[in-house]
Amino acid sequence: MIGRLFIMAGTIWASTRFLPGVAVSGGIKAYLWIAVLFSIINALLELPYIFLMMPLGFLPKALSIPALVAVGGALNGGLLVLVANFTHSMWFDSFGSAFLVGVAVSIVRFFISPSAM
Repeated sequence: MIGRLFIMAGTIWASTRFLPGVAVSGGIKAYLWIAVLFSIINALLELPYIFLMMPLGFLPKALSIPALVAVGGALNGGLLVLVANFTHSMWFDSFGSAFLVGVAVSIVRFFISPSAM
């Protein structure tokens, strides 16, 4: 659990370094706090998230992986915008920036726990 929070904080840190339009003020505490809030909000909204992703499981594999990344990116991007509104230490220039971070988070979540997507 703690390891996953550090991995998520690292993903958000890497996103702020390599993706345009994303900023986080503060040090490692800010990144960990964002990861904790993201995990809490994600846990609260996990059931609707699963229902939204379920129809994608019926697509052929060639279509389902890009669809999972796109839908997961949009959902995780939306959750990150919600987290940014709670923390006031994370900013996005546009939803496109949040979407790109959401895609990165979706990919990392897939490799951390394949049942998460």
